[in-house]
Amino acid sequence: GDVYKRQEFHGEITAKDSLFRNLLKHAHEAGLSAFEYVPLTFVVSVNESGELLGYEDFVVCYNILKSFESDFNYEEAKKKMKDIAFAVTKKLTLTGTAELKETHFAGRNIWILKPTELNRGQGVSVFDSLSQFFALVREYTKGGVEEEMLARAKFNETAKLPARKHKVKARSFVIQKYIERPLLIHNRKFDIRCWALVTHEMKLYFFKEGYIRTSSSEYTIHKDDVEKKDVHLTNNAVQKYCMGYSKYEDGNQLSFPMFQVKVWARLEVYC
Repeated sequence: GDVYKRQEFHGEITAKDSLFRNLLKHAHEAGLSAFEYVPLTFVVSVNESGELLGYEDFVVCYNILKSFESDFNYEEAKKKMKDIAFAVTKKLTLTGTAELKETHFAGRNIWILKPTELNRGQGVSVFDSLSQFFALVREYTKGGVEEEMLARAKFNETAKLPARKHKVKARSFVIQKYIERPLLIHNRKFDIRCWALVTHEMKLYFFKEGYIRTSSSEYTIHKDDVEKKDVHLTNNAVQKYCMGYSKYEDGNQLSFPMFQVKVWARLEVYC
């Protein structure tokens, strides 16, 4: 297992900050805009003195969108973000700039924080206030303890898994604009898992089979639900501790053929 960890320079694609920087570099060399493929992204870190570095541009963008929460106007928000997005991305010597996508802002100004070197959803947090952001960074810098919800081993069983506690410690983070209007399956979030192999000769092999991972609860961006991981994170390592795990799909997973059957069956009702 974890063969990639034995590969030289694996951190260039397995650490989120390095992956983002390499995406920027590739897009620049190819004459593309990286932000056609990823949301507006910032990399921040905490130095040995405990000082948070690189967060100022994020705060500027956050405050611009904050001003539109009470009086939502996507087109005006997009215009206001255009200049700051140009200034931010110009620092990265990019080709193209980050444009505020309509699916990224539905009036709620939600962002997502990810420790750069952790996996399986560890430390990934959705937030909508600067106080939450600074508190999360302080907590993870010190080494915060995450405790998953008590959850049923299977939705139709009464037995529950013990709460899982683990320490999350990180000093560098990626902040990204959260997609507030994502594509959903039956009103729930999902992601697509697939595999690819790149050889030392830079040949790419893509495995045609994969699967879809789903969340346990219906999607919502209501203020009371922003921190609910069963709504926002589709990682199996997170979802298996949620109360609705396996309620809709066994193991919260769908094969591609099962996805087609399930989705098309629902569409036929409306045809």
